[in-house]
Amino acid sequence: MKEIIILSERKCGLKHPAYNTILGLENEFLLSGNVKILYFNFFVLKINIILKKIFGRCSFRDSRLIKESKKMGGYYLFNCMSINDLLVNFETLKEISHNRNCKLILYCFDTWEPQYTEFEKIFKTIEPQYLFCTYLKSAKYFQTALPKTNVFWLQQSMDKTVFYDYKNKKTRIFMQMGRKNESLHKKTLGFLKNNNIQHCDRNYIYEKKEGEIIYKNKYDLARNINATKFFITAPQNIDNFKKTGNISEVTARYFEAMAAKSLIVGYKPEDSFDILFPFDNAMIMVKPDGSDFDEKINYYLENEDEYNEIINRNYRYVNNNHTWTNRLNYIIECLNEKELDDN
Repeated sequence: MKEIIILSERKCGLKHPAYNTILGLENEFLLSGNVKILYFNFFVLKINIILKKIFGRCSFRDSRLIKESKKMGGYYLFNCMSINDLLVNFETLKEISHNRNCKLILYCFDTWEPQYTEFEKIFKTIEPQYLFCTYLKSAKYFQTALPKTNVFWLQQSMDKTVFYDYKNKKTRIFMQMGRKNESLHKKTLGFLKNNNIQHCDRNYIYEKKEGEIIYKNKYDLARNINATKFFITAPQNIDNFKKTGNISEVTARYFEAMAAKSLIVGYKPEDSFDILFPFDNAMIMVKPDGSDFDEKINYYLENEDEYNEIINRNYRYVNNNHTWTNRLNYIIECLNEKELDDN
């Protein structure tokens, strides 16, 4: 099998924290030695972003990148967080995919259910040879909707060079990062009040203002997760159904929390959590109304040995089964199997 070549936007000044996930993926893939990288042109991407905002579509191709791909041939992997990433690079991706010497692999993260129709139109025009979706329901949908494309489920992961055990003392009780689940937030505040614990960042840190970035440095985020006993989280569909539809999925935050040895507490992602973590107490699940929140938190505060057993087991399991290296190996396995079938 030929090398996989990443089509990367990392030199285009993309600074949103969500792209740290893709940068972590690229970094670990490159370390494998089985992967090379080609960079999108900064100016072409920026022009297309502007055109997308004004007209809703983009028309400029990255001619240099297309020329390089035609010359080299092989497998080209584009990792995208959202549908916008596909739209601003639409013409470039389409031309690479339609070149007979190239095989385009799309790895798509946020393929939310309400956008299936829009995604389907894009995929049918670009015609990637391979499509990997991080959401199980999305993979199943597109396996039926795109009979000419090889579609697979490929979960998210974490950057193991950032999210690991920093050996920090557990000085904070709770953390809820990024989008805040209000039900769990209220239960957390209630726990602090009921136990006469001061409500401050030392005991509970969370997004005070919508869209607020608390830790601009990903290493600071990882170190603070490592110093936190309980990481509060929930699937986005519970409180943002309009955006997600019926998708209830494990995202990067779950892997990151486990890799940084914090115990996840909250509502379980129903689509795939038990598949990805096939053992008891991988996270501490609370009832839908949160009525057992205080009881379960107090139990693990009082039973430190059991708490440590869970976070250590999760840490080992994530690092053995859910790294980006695991994901790359699965991609290579899928490509090899398809090549064998074709031969």
